[in-house]
Amino acid sequence: MKIYSRSLLAVTLCSLLSACATEGGSNVSIGGIGIPLGGVEAKPAEPSVSKKSEYMTQGCVGGGLLGAVLGYAMGEKKEDAVKGFALGCVAGTAVGFSVAERTEQYASAAQAMDSEIKRNQENTAKLRSYNQGIQEDIATYESQINQVKQQKISAEEQNKQLSAIKPRVTEQAAKADQALKSVNSELAIAKQQRDKYGKDTATGDAQHWDQEIGMLEKERDVLDGHAKTLSTMGSNI
Repeated sequence: MKIYSRSLLAVTLCSLLSACATEGGSNVSIGGIGIPLGGVEAKPAEPSVSKKSEYMTQGCVGGGLLGAVLGYAMGEKKEDAVKGFALGCVAGTAVGFSVAERTEQYASAAQAMDSEIKRNQENTAKLRSYNQGIQEDIATYESQINQVKQQKISAEEQNKQLSAIKPRVTEQAAKADQALKSVNSELAIAKQQRDKYGKDTATGDAQHWDQEIGMLEKERDVLDGHAKTLSTMGSNI
């Protein structure tokens, strides 16, 4: 029997549309730890109301259709598809607003390419550093857990010591999950910028742009693995 879950649908839409972690394409924080995801920004005029509306409408329609499909698949009634469309529209509108703000910063495809490539490079470097820190923390937690389990102590004392480690692991897992949402949001907008301006750049430049986005995706996948490891570790303590 299918069970429609409004909260589950919302989470699914946020993950697919990558819109719930941030508002706007700049100053995306990784897990709230003070590492901003963002690069050099141009400073032209604010996006026009018509342009913002255009992108937000496109996002609403695209997200709404996706939400309707998910809602129908997860529920049992047509009303579930309607609810799904509404949730999808909200998430899609957020993406559209972010894309509009970032798109209007650039006066030409060349400016967009240079700024976006530099932004991707900086974000990849920051995320790589963050991933290295998480990897070290995971190794520390594993060592601490193994030390406790190897001690000749009572089960009660072992549980007590493990319980002291668990909050640190679960907190780190929560930060990693939030960081993952932030990176996914940044990637979603970065790809839309590439799609919009890439066709007006030289083939070699467009390929370079793709490579830089791919590098950020690679670090995102590393972060995803770390987040899953921390989540499993916390559940097993």
